[in-house]
Amino acid sequence: MITQRYGDLEIGYTTQWNGLLHAGIASRTGKWRTLGSVYGGFVVSIRQGKYGELVVRDRSAGQNLLKPPAGFQLMGRIPTLPGFLGIVVWRPVPPAGCMALGDVVTAVAARQMEKPGTSVLGIACVKKEHNGRPYVRRAEFGRLPLRTIDNGKGLWAITPSLYPFDDTEEHLFLPAGTFSCGPNTPHGPTAVTWVLDLPAVVGKADHAPELRLESYNAPPAQAIVTDRAVTVPYFMGKDDARTEAWKVANSPFYKIKRKRQYDLIRHVDFRSAGGGQISETVEEGVSKERWEEFALSTGITVGVTAGVEASATPFGVGASVSVETSVSASVELGFTTRYGVSAFENKSVSVTFDVPANHAGALWTDTHQLVPVRGDGTLVTNANLRLNAGDSGSYVGRTFPETARGKVSVVRKVSDEEIKAAEELGIDPRDPGRRHRDHAVTPPGGRGGTPADALPVCPLGRRVVEERGATWAS
Repeated sequence: MITQRYGDLEIGYTTQWNGLLHAGIASRTGKWRTLGSVYGGFVVSIRQGKYGELVVRDRSAGQNLLKPPAGFQLMGRIPTLPGFLGIVVWRPVPPAGCMALGDVVTAVAARQMEKPGTSVLGIACVKKEHNGRPYVRRAEFGRLPLRTIDNGKGLWAITPSLYPFDDTEEHLFLPAGTFSCGPNTPHGPTAVTWVLDLPAVVGKADHAPELRLESYNAPPAQAIVTDRAVTVPYFMGKDDARTEAWKVANSPFYKIKRKRQYDLIRHVDFRSAGGGQISETVEEGVSKERWEEFALSTGITVGVTAGVEASATPFGVGASVSVETSVSASVELGFTTRYGVSAFENKSVSVTFDVPANHAGALWTDTHQLVPVRGDGTLVTNANLRLNAGDSGSYVGRTFPETARGKVSVVRKVSDEEIKAAEELGIDPRDPGRRHRDHAVTPPGGRGGTPADALPVCPLGRRVVEERGATWAS
C-alpha cells in the first residue's frame, strides 16, 4: 500500500472492504484503523476491489493521536428483506478530547441489537488538538441524504466546509468518506460531523532569478521551475483515464504543481536610433473559457473568487452530485490569499518600459502554470493552465549597458463592455472622477439633493495605473 504522512497521521487507501449490505468498513491489518463506515449502495460486495476507502495510522511519538471509541450509541436500523440480517447504525462515543468522524454500520441477526465491541471494528477517534494544532474541523452535509432509513432518519455524507476567508495556514481538509445518521430533512451538524484537518504536504523551491541583460543580444530563455507541489489524495482531482482501482494501487496521491518562468515579452536594440520604449499589450490572468476547459479535464477550478479549488467527491459514495465538494489549495500553491486571488483576474494591460538611446532593453513577465501529476510522474492531462500572473512584481525590465533600474508602467485597458457598464452606472468615461451631472440624487420632495461630486465613483470608470515597485495611483 502506498501511503502518505500528514503531520503525525499516516493515511492510505484500500479497495478491500468488510460488509454485506448498504455500508462497509475498510479491511485493515496491524495498526491501521478506519474512521467510520462508508456507504456502498445496496450491495457492498460489488465494490470489493473496485473502490477505495481511507485507512489511517498513528505516527505520533506517544501513540495518542488515535484512540478507540469509549462505546457505541444506537442510532437506527436500515430496513432489509424478511429473513435477512439486520443492518444497524451505531454512533461511536469518543473518549475525552477526541472526536468521532462518522457512524458505523453492523450486520446482526434478525431482531437483535448486539452492541459492537470498541476495538473489534478497528474504528478510531481522532484527538481534537495535537501538538499545538487541530486535527479535525467542523464539517457539513451533502445536499441530499444518501438514503433514508427507519423512523424518519437518513444517512448523510459528511463533506468539508469552506476554508475561512482569511485563512493563510497551509493545511488540508480531508473527508473520510463517512456518513452521519440524522433526520431525513436538512439539519445542523451532529456529533460526528467532522473531517480531518491535516498539515499540508507542500514541496517548495525558491524562484527569484536575477534577470540581467548581458549584451545587446536577446537574452536566453529562463528555466521553468516548479516552486510549489501540493500532495492531495487521488479523489480530489479528475482522472478519467484511470480506474479507481488503478489509482488506489498505483497513485493514491496526486500532486498539483505550480510551474513558474519569466517569459521574455520583447527585446529591443536602440544602438542605431534614439531612445525608445518597449510597449506591449499583455493578457493577464485566465479567461472563463480557459479555466472551464481546464476544470473539465482535471477537476481543478481557478478564479478570482475561488482561488484554486480541487474537486472532491468523497470515495465510497458514488458519483452523486449531492455529495460533491471542493477543497481550496490557493495558499498551499503559493498565492498570498485563499480567495480573491488577483493573479487570476482576466484583463488586458498596456505594459511600457523606457530604454535610453544606445542601449538594448528587455522586458519579462512572470508566468504560472498549474499542472496535475499522478504519483508515477505522468501527466493527468496535456492541458495545463498557463497565465501571466498580473500581480506586483510580475514584470521586470532591464537594459544593457545597465542603467538605474527604471520602473515598468502597467496601465489597465478598459474594455468597451466596462465603459458601457460605467455609463449605465452614471460614470462619465471622459471624466472618470465624476458622475454625470444628471445623476445627482434628489430625495423625495425635491429638497437638498446630494452633489454629484460627493457620490461614490465606480472603479470601472477609472484609468488604473500601476507602476511595479511603486504604489497604485489613479
